[in-house]
Amino acid sequence: MRARAVKPAVVLMDIRLPRENGIETTRFIKACVPEARIIILTMYEPSLYREQAFNAGASIYIMKDRIYDELPKAVARCLPPGVQGADSWRGYSHGRLSQ
Repeated sequence: MRARAVKPAVVLMDIRLPRENGIETTRFIKACVPEARIIILTMYEPSLYREQAFNAGASIYIMKDRIYDELPKAVARCLPPGVQGADSWRGYSHGRLSQ
């Protein structure tokens, strides 16, 4: 699989994909690249899939209606130490950087 060659640090994964299951794809990526951090994006209530996602290896589970508030901080938390600019995302809120 391409994940082995690319070795992603962070993956944004939707639970529902056109031809795949996001939870199974998460499991596969974690088997290929154990150090990858996978952020699940979904419109489904946490009670439906969150436990399955975490059991598959997801690091963070975000509801799509909270994406503007939570995604930038989630990506910053998942980035490896020393990635330039990651710290600036910690102040991100409602679609803009806070001063």
